[in-house]
Amino acid sequence: GSFSNKGTVTGTVHTGQDLSSEASAAQDASTQAAGLTATQTFGSITSDKTVTGVSGLNVIQVNGDINLNNGSLTLTGPADAVFVVNVTGKITLVGSGGIVVGGSVQQGDLLVNMTGSGSLVNTHVGNGVEGTLLAPNGGGTLDGTFGSVIFGDSFSLMSGATSTFPECQPGPKQTIQGEIYKCDNGSP
Repeated sequence: GSFSNKGTVTGTVHTGQDLSSEASAAQDASTQAAGLTATQTFGSITSDKTVTGVSGLNVIQVNGDINLNNGSLTLTGPADAVFVVNVTGKITLVGSGGIVVGGSVQQGDLLVNMTGSGSLVNTHVGNGVEGTLLAPNGGGTLDGTFGSVIFGDSFSLMSGATSTFPECQPGPKQTIQGEIYKCDNGSP
C-alpha cells in the first residue's frame, strides 16, 4: 500500500520498512475478530443508531455498509463493556457524526474491524471514528478525527485528519502494529 498526505505529519514518516510481521499480526487480529459470535446483527446502517451493550464482550455484526450523513453509530454500555464491530462493507461518513462510544464505554474499548478489501473508508471534516479502525486489506480517505488506524492498503490523510487516541500511560509494555503504537495494558 501507499500513504499520501495533504496535511502536516507531526511525527516521523518511515518508508522502506519491513512490516511483514506487523501486517501478519493485523491480519490475524482481524480474522480473530471476524470469527467472534455476534451478539447483535444489523444490515447496512444509514441513519442514527444507538447500540446498547452489556458488561463484557459485545460483538456487533454489520452485514453491509455504514453510510451516515450527519448521523452516528453510538456504542454505549457500562464501564466494563467492550465492543467489536465487524463491518462487511464500506464506511462512508459525511456531514457530522461518525462511529462513537457513549455511556461509560471508553474509546480504547472499541474495535471497528473492516473485513473487506480495497478502498473501504471515506470520511470528511466533522466526522469521527473513536477506538481502533482495523482494515488489514483496506484503505481509503480519512478526514476528521480518529482513534488509532491500522490499514494494509493505500490511504490518504486529508488536511483535517487528526488522531485522538490517548497516549500510553506507564504500563507493562508498548507494541507496534504497523506504524501505529498501541498501549498493551491488558485491554483488547
